[in-house]
Amino acid sequence: MSMGVPLATWPVSYDQPFNAIFVTNLLKIGIPVKRWSLREELVTASTIEKAVKTLMSTTEGEEMRQRAVTLSNKIKSSVSDDARKWNLSFQILSNGLPNLLSFSSIILCWNKIDSQRNKY
Repeated sequence: MSMGVPLATWPVSYDQPFNAIFVTNLLKIGIPVKRWSLREELVTASTIEKAVKTLMSTTEGEEMRQRAVTLSNKIKSSVSDDARKWNLSFQILSNGLPNLLSFSSIILCWNKIDSQRNKY
C-alpha cells in the first residue's frame, strides 16, 4: 500500500482472506485474482491476465490506482514526522473505515468482513 499501487489479491491462508476483503471491498485499492471461496479451484493464466488487465487498462483500475496513490501519500506523511505519526495513522484508518476508533465500530467492521468471507 505504501508504494501507491493497487493490489491483485489471491488469499491462501490465515489472515489473507480478511486482508483481501479489506483491500478490495473497503479500501477499494485492489481486485481479487481468486476468491477465498474458490480456493480449491485451479487458477488459470487467463484468470491472472484478466485481473492484471483490469488493474492496468480499465477505468475501474485507474480509479483504484488513484486511491492507492492517495493512500500511499497519507501513509508516507504519517511517518515523516514522529510528532504526527500516531494521529495521522488513526486518521488514515478512520478514513478507510468510518468510526473505526470506537469499539462497537470495530466489532461491526469485523462482523461485516466475516460475513463477506464466504462470499469472497
